[in-house]
Amino acid sequence: DLFAGTADGEAELVFLCEEGIMAQAYSKRSRSPLWVAYELDPEQQRRCQGGRKSFVSDQRIPAEDRASVDAEVWGPQSNGDSWDRGHLAPSYSFSHDLSPDGAWEATYRMSNIAPQASKFN
Repeated sequence: DLFAGTADGEAELVFLCEEGIMAQAYSKRSRSPLWVAYELDPEQQRRCQGGRKSFVSDQRIPAEDRASVDAEVWGPQSNGDSWDRGHLAPSYSFSHDLSPDGAWEATYRMSNIAPQASKFN
């Protein structure tokens, strides 16, 4: 079993598995993904369509540990930095499946999103 905890013994990580799509380790402390693993199928990649949709909270994570879609970290900051929502598992690579609750929609959950400098997006 995989486990990571804090000094008080509380689990710090949430491990998420979306069968056939991706596996993830999510940090409750930073409210962001630590890593995402996935396998791409060349045949599926030939059918990718792209597109954009709204980001959503990941309901699989307890409410008190979820990243907020509207957190103040996104967008321009007072110091001049600007942060976008960066996909760890890229949405385009999963756009072969645009079905409700399909692979593409899974990439828009906040558990797959980390702050990314705007100039790199």
